[in-house]
Amino acid sequence: MCCGNKDIELLAYRALEYQQKKSRRSLSLLLVTYLLIFGPKFYAIDMTVSVAIGLAIFYLIKIVVDGQIPKNVMYSWIYISTIISYFSIISLATDNDPYLLAMEFGKLNLYIASASGIVELYKIRYANKYSIPLLQDIFISILFTAIIVILFFVLPDFRYYSYSLVDVYMFHGRAPEAITNRITDLSIGGSTVSLVFVFGAMLSVDSKIWQWNKVFKYLSLFYFITILLATLLTGRTGFIILFAIVIVWVINIIIKQPLTFITGFGVFSICVTITIIWLHYFTNNELIDQFLDNIAPWAFEFIYSYIESGQFDSASGRYLSDQYVLPDNAIGFLFGGERYDIPSDSLFIKLIHSVGFVGFVMTILMFVVLLHWKKSKIFQKYVYLFLGLLMVGNLKETMLGNSRGAIILFLLLVVASTQLTKYDDTSSFKKSRHINRSD
Repeated sequence: MCCGNKDIELLAYRALEYQQKKSRRSLSLLLVTYLLIFGPKFYAIDMTVSVAIGLAIFYLIKIVVDGQIPKNVMYSWIYISTIISYFSIISLATDNDPYLLAMEFGKLNLYIASASGIVELYKIRYANKYSIPLLQDIFISILFTAIIVILFFVLPDFRYYSYSLVDVYMFHGRAPEAITNRITDLSIGGSTVSLVFVFGAMLSVDSKIWQWNKVFKYLSLFYFITILLATLLTGRTGFIILFAIVIVWVINIIIKQPLTFITGFGVFSICVTITIIWLHYFTNNELIDQFLDNIAPWAFEFIYSYIESGQFDSASGRYLSDQYVLPDNAIGFLFGGERYDIPSDSLFIKLIHSVGFVGFVMTILMFVVLLHWKKSKIFQKYVYLFLGLLMVGNLKETMLGNSRGAIILFLLLVVASTQLTKYDDTSSFKKSRHINRSD
């Protein structure tokens, strides 16, 4: 009997040890996901690129062990390599340096491999139930970054010190103290990260992702407001999109559930009042002045401009419109010939000037090739949502290789969606409330 008790205790100990080991694996996957999307770009090392390289090596080793390359991955690699070859030929023929374009698109092959690598790790940990944990880890990474952005605003000294450690493109050689009208994260930066926040806000209110955990489900509104505030601090593009979504959502509630709207508006008003009182009496007035004097005029420049001049206008809008100039001859329009690093922020304009309309169409077809991958019902809406954000972003940014975490997130959704089509993802999604992260 004594031996029987010892055997039971040993089994219980081993079960606990096994559970703890799986929990550590879950936390490790969350950390890797965060670093892949939002890894800080220190001057000495770029965490996102470093993690991407490590995951890509792991995936290549798996390909060698398995003895085959998935067709979707192979076709995408071939097509992107074809784009790079064509762009290099055009650049060399016009006496331009092909390095920038080759690097910009070459990183996509690396990021496809790294996205495939991390999905394989999730499959090892969660088998065919990895969809919910992966989406949750993506959301937690976005929420954590949003909280850091808010802390940067509240704690200027912490912000300045953190910015001094990283190399973010939007600094443009300026000291961190010189950037007063916006806050950035430590990796992506600018309007691009605000678009990533829009995606995170949509995840925060998707009840299917959080139905297994009531605590997270009921806090979804808090998550949404947190990410909305971070979007306001980082980029107007994402904030305008998110604000428009909020307006449509509020109108829908007013029409269909007026009592719910009245209750929610009352709670919101109380929270805003408490926040204003807290800011006035318990925080440094310089913080409020910074928001009113610098961030608010920049974030709501359209409104400020309308009040002052009667026109919805902004300096960045005028700057962007001035950049939308096409080549003035047919050959230049079709095949380009200028340098890729022309003074324009828009990827589309850069492509038309450097590799022409032909190169622009090849780039659009690249997304068609990626979307041709089979998509599971779980990830399909997220893939199309983020593709829409990418298209908007590329109108005023360069959301490809240099945007790092943003394009990686898109590719991660595409790869995860494709891998899941091997299983009955619809039934597993319906049963997602029974998924436990520690199982």
